[in-house]
Amino acid sequence: MSQITEALRALAENLPKIAEEGYFSTKISSEAIIERIAQSTGCSNDYVAAVIDLQQQYWASLGLLDFRQLSRGYWQFTSFPASLVAKSILQTVGQKRPKLLDGGWWTNENFLEDQRKFLIELEERRIAHQSSNDLRPIRAVQVAWALIKLDGLFLMNHREDANRPDVPNYVFIGGRLNLNDLLEKYPKEEEEVLLSWHQTPDWSKVKEALEITLTRELEEELGFYPKHFTVRRSHQLPTYQKMEGARANHALTRYDIVAYEVELTDEGFRHLCTVLKDMSKDQLIFASPEEIISGNQADRKLFVSAWTESVGQKELIETLSEFPESYEMQNKPFELVDIPYTEFDRIKVGGLGREKPIDIPLTEEEVEILQIMAWQRINGSNTPITPQENIILYPLGWFEIHQEYGYLIELLRKLNQKFNEKDLNLLQGNSLGWFRIRNPVDTLFFQDDFFEIEPVKVDDKWFQLHFHVEEIKTIIGTLPKTTLKVETISENLYHDIKSILDDQESEVLQDFNRSLRLTVNRYTRKFGLRLPIRKEGINFITKCRIK
Repeated sequence: MSQITEALRALAENLPKIAEEGYFSTKISSEAIIERIAQSTGCSNDYVAAVIDLQQQYWASLGLLDFRQLSRGYWQFTSFPASLVAKSILQTVGQKRPKLLDGGWWTNENFLEDQRKFLIELEERRIAHQSSNDLRPIRAVQVAWALIKLDGLFLMNHREDANRPDVPNYVFIGGRLNLNDLLEKYPKEEEEVLLSWHQTPDWSKVKEALEITLTRELEEELGFYPKHFTVRRSHQLPTYQKMEGARANHALTRYDIVAYEVELTDEGFRHLCTVLKDMSKDQLIFASPEEIISGNQADRKLFVSAWTESVGQKELIETLSEFPESYEMQNKPFELVDIPYTEFDRIKVGGLGREKPIDIPLTEEEVEILQIMAWQRINGSNTPITPQENIILYPLGWFEIHQEYGYLIELLRKLNQKFNEKDLNLLQGNSLGWFRIRNPVDTLFFQDDFFEIEPVKVDDKWFQLHFHVEEIKTIIGTLPKTTLKVETISENLYHDIKSILDDQESEVLQDFNRSLRLTVNRYTRKFGLRLPIRKEGINFITKCRIK
């Protein structure tokens, strides 16, 4: 019999007593326990003392021994059930081959949820009872995030967790560094050394392998290859601690996270478009900075708390808002452009109040195609058009037109040629049948009378401003009859706008322009209307159609 087995079995015979009923209990000094076991087993006092000290630490952590008596050097059980737990443990560890769980329990997928619950309860108890100065994470994770931003929205991937649907389940593209990433970065180092760097962690070494992690994750999640993108390290988040972990790897974890800018090549963007088309509807989503900060998009949960809690909501929303786009035409200045309402109108270019018509005659069909393409460019994320068969819609206003639509492809090429002759770079296309309006959404507008304006009184305390758009049918697709809303305006603003539309005298507020700018204009510009109400001289007018 081994010394440890002898010592533990002897300990079972020298425990303090406690009554099952009533309050009678005895205590015994740890010194006396050590002396008795040393005498009965022949083990040295030092050896027995080490065994007893270790057992005392375990039992104290479980609350089995009375803390006050322990501080005086005595063992006394806190309750009869506590003594039973201690005896049960001793009976187990005192065996030649102790076992509470089968050796395969921790590797059996059937017990994954039980493992997770076990570890969560253990860690939560540790965190609750350990001082903050002594609390240390027992798991280390290094993460590379790929921030792919298109038209102000960030691509996020659904993280499957069927057993925990309430857990935030959308994350940035990217993932955790693994040992193979370190092996690729440091091929001459032993695995033991790399594992130590990974789990300690040695951040100075580990961070150099994160770009490998990112490249691997982009291939796994999006099928990207290096020809599709370039990356640049952008933000290193402050080290973050949280109870987290997939599957049964749930523990207090140290996170070191680096966010990368991703710039897509033309081929990379087209590849992403096909991935978005082929994947299930909710696997990949685009989220705004505001949605990311709130952690919600409708019934979807977005998980970026490591960033939000590290720097605060205000700083994060500024960072995300200023984050560079992942696919855009570089070094190309864009003038503000107004798309005409009818074939009798002209495309206008220039800043507010300085719009100049460009003498490019357009047919009714060409105007309607431009309107459909501009709508998809500006509003396609929220209210997309319905495309014709064999025409596919992609992000950033792109249309993929099947080659059998030769007439349409040729029409767009000729239209683009018209624009180029007047130095107007409005359309973008290629030989593969991909076309879009080139201008970014914040430089592209519709002529005012494309919209029909209507102030609406929802009830005595709720007022809105509606903008109606007629149905447009083209060979590209159909824009259904649509109403866009400014959800809330003040009662005073409602009455003032109504008076202006009715061409009546109005006691216009002195801050009317400011109210328009803050509560109306900043919303209408987002869906392609420069100004619903304009000032000409001393009068306020609208050039929208009036409901």
